[in-house]
Amino acid sequence: MSTARVGFVFVFGLGVVAGVPHARAQEQAGGAGPAAGAPGALPAAPPAGYASPGYPQAGYPPGGAPPTAYPPGAYPAYPGPGYAGYPPAAAPETVEEPDLPAIAPHRPFRFRADFGMGYFNPSDVNAYLEDQVPSNAVMTQGFSEMILLMSTGVSLAYYPIRSVGVRPNLVYLFAPKVMTVTGGSSEAFLLHSLAPGLSLDLALDEGKLPRFFASPGIAYHLGWFEGYGASGLGFSLAVGAELSFGQARRQGVSLTLVARRAKLGIGDRPSTPSGVVMDNLDFTSVLFCVGFQRGL
Repeated sequence: MSTARVGFVFVFGLGVVAGVPHARAQEQAGGAGPAAGAPGALPAAPPAGYASPGYPQAGYPPGGAPPTAYPPGAYPAYPGPGYAGYPPAAAPETVEEPDLPAIAPHRPFRFRADFGMGYFNPSDVNAYLEDQVPSNAVMTQGFSEMILLMSTGVSLAYYPIRSVGVRPNLVYLFAPKVMTVTGGSSEAFLLHSLAPGLSLDLALDEGKLPRFFASPGIAYHLGWFEGYGASGLGFSLAVGAELSFGQARRQGVSLTLVARRAKLGIGDRPSTPSGVVMDNLDFTSVLFCVGFQRGL
């Protein structure tokens, strides 16, 4: 073998021997190349959908591309299980009653119809009734005296201003009486009167819920009882209140206490009068009346 070939072989062998420990040192130091199946390095250019230079860009994920497993499993369902439904059902519309006005408007005309009852003591009539009970009879129902007087009436007042008005009226007064004595016999009597009149109304009317009034009045009475006829003037004083309800406080109820003096002189007598001679029919009384009233 020539001297040149021997030198080449010697140098190559030294290189191989020296290279083996160098390679093992690289492996131990972790400087070896990527292992089989390991991911490669990031690409030099960003993938499609990401603008240079950021990778990934700050707005990750890009619009319209939610990340994997979104929404998370713990995210509540929408709408929640207790939700009444979406969109919610529209609530039914409620019509609210208009509030009562603080001050009711002035109404110049006021209509009233009422019914009342109370106490009276017509002395001549009671004496006549007592005389109708036989001396040997015993009352089995009721008693002989009249003490309960009833009334019904209508009126229409005109108020040029809130506090003062005039009230034409018509009142019917009546007192029925039934007496039953031993033996089952019974008798019925009726004392009654029709009284057209006129009163002056003085009102405390501030447009509020109650409207207070006092009404002095005069009336011409026509009275009848068992063939007797009487007539004459009567005087009255009514005090009370009108309570108005509803929209604009147009109508409501009236509560009235009426004191009346009406002692009528008898003008007509029956052709065959009985034992007691009567001189008057007395409708003097105190009545409590309840009625309906309406402003016009």
